[in-house]
Amino acid sequence: MIQVLTMKGVGVAAALLALAGCASWSRTRPADMTVAKHERAAQEERDKARDAFERAASAGRGAPFLRYSALRHRELADLHARAAEELRREVSAACADAKATPPLGALRVERVEPIREAHVPRGVRHPRGFYPERLRGARIAVGLDDPSAVDATARAVRCDAARASAGLGPDEPASPFAVRTARTNVRAEGAGLVVDVRGDAGKAAEEILRRATALVPQAAR
Repeated sequence: MIQVLTMKGVGVAAALLALAGCASWSRTRPADMTVAKHERAAQEERDKARDAFERAASAGRGAPFLRYSALRHRELADLHARAAEELRREVSAACADAKATPPLGALRVERVEPIREAHVPRGVRHPRGFYPERLRGARIAVGLDDPSAVDATARAVRCDAARASAGLGPDEPASPFAVRTARTNVRAEGAGLVVDVRGDAGKAAEEILRRATALVPQAAR
């Protein structure tokens, strides 16, 4: 009986280690990858599940763990597949009423300012005291020659941002929208637009600001 319990304990420990060490588990949110990467990850997890099920057929005492592992890989595959589908739905919704316009870089970008916001540590429900500001991204001011085009251009920019984030748009590697984890908010301001692009991490925010700054003509900097 002692030996059986020990083997069960080893199996449970191995399963927990496998779950903790699975890097894909922490990258299954839609915004963490493009559609293509989510779909590729889903296929890789299906392949791992099939391999684990096949090895379980002749694994003896190790069969339960292999079957457990296969089920976890199947679950990961489903999460990635759902994330890819959610991204496609988001792009469809953002582009439903949008007309084709030049990309952000072809519009009249008048100025770019860094977005800096106080960083409150996670888990702090009622922040008190001083929290230093951190770079979050870039605020891009776009001027339009035709004031009546504000709404249509805003819809087009939202569509462009959604497609770039999902990896479904034209390949524009210099676009701030294409930085992983970038989130975009577009609003009308006067006869133009203000486009806020934020990133999750410090490096993402720095890259967003760098790309956005490059959109401003040299003469206007």
